[in-house]
Amino acid sequence: MSVLIWLQSQLSYLGKVIESRDYTMVKFLVTIMFLFGSAIGSAASLNLEMDKINEGISQKPEQYFYELQAQLNDDISIYEKVKLQVIISELAYYIDQPEKILYFVQEAISSGVLNDFWYTRALINKSRGHFQRRESNLHLITAQMAYVKAKSIGEPSLETAALLEVILANIQLNKDSQRAHNLKLVKKYLSFLDDDLYKAILLQRYTTILRSLERFEEASKISQDTIKIFKQLGSLHFTSISYYNFARVEEFRGNFQAALKAMELSYRWALKDNNYLNQAFSLTRMAQYQEKLQLVEDAEKSLLLAQQSAFKTQSSRVQLLMYKNIAEFSCRLHDDTCYSKFETAIEHANANNLKQDKVELQRQLSKIYATNGQYQKAYEVLSSTID
Repeated sequence: MSVLIWLQSQLSYLGKVIESRDYTMVKFLVTIMFLFGSAIGSAASLNLEMDKINEGISQKPEQYFYELQAQLNDDISIYEKVKLQVIISELAYYIDQPEKILYFVQEAISSGVLNDFWYTRALINKSRGHFQRRESNLHLITAQMAYVKAKSIGEPSLETAALLEVILANIQLNKDSQRAHNLKLVKKYLSFLDDDLYKAILLQRYTTILRSLERFEEASKISQDTIKIFKQLGSLHFTSISYYNFARVEEFRGNFQAALKAMELSYRWALKDNNYLNQAFSLTRMAQYQEKLQLVEDAEKSLLLAQQSAFKTQSSRVQLLMYKNIAEFSCRLHDDTCYSKFETAIEHANANNLKQDKVELQRQLSKIYATNGQYQKAYEVLSSTID
């Protein structure tokens, strides 16, 4: 029975009760209808609030990230506070701040008041935080927990998001745990979701998986689909990211001319958005493609601009990518500052507790020392990677 029909029937019944002058029953019915109407109003209010949140995520995720943090100091209930913390952790993922993802997820979970839906959403965010920190085992464990929880509550969007993380974690760990079956499930789940912000974000994640599995045609098509969705939503931030993902597909194909063209578009959308984070990511990759195409002077200019943009962000990840690429570039040019630039990158990784990145950078530096005949230096750097 629809809400309107129910209300009509109750009003009709209320009229008959009034005629009978049973005022106790009149009072009872009025109270029930008032409470029911209040519940409808509360639900509508919540939906409007979620619409506002989704708009904030779509339009200005970094700005909204800080705005929502300020709201944590407002006089709100513990239930609203923990939900805000989960949303903030999700925003931290979109702006590449894994330490903030893990911090706010931990705050929300430790409260002990998250319901199943929000607890599952928190676990998905946590798994993504471990992914960004390259903690593959923790990524997989957390994603599996999220998937089991999502299945138990029958929430398709969360089930899809969690399963995507499970697949991606298994790829990172070079495991083939039910991959074919899981990929079929994900494709099926995604086909049932509406073409909205959340689905487009999940499609981007799916593109990363397809690219890693060298299913380039599918990855390319889906990347272009997400570009269309985000343009329709008017989201400059996510349109820039979609072009970035499209460029990465072309990069993996070895088509660096097409990759450069797509990455330039990613950079232009980031400029429109005045988004230093996306500018830094795009410029760093542009430099790689330009060097591959023997546009060395252009690559140097792109890296300089990337450095300027990266310093204006709060993302330790994009800053590390910039330091790493500048170090590698200088080494390929046989620049004397090559070693010191690698040391700077290693110090940055250490200061931001990016352990896996630190180890990989140390191994790279050790190999460079060995290639240049500095075996003692190579040994010292390599031995420092052993705990």
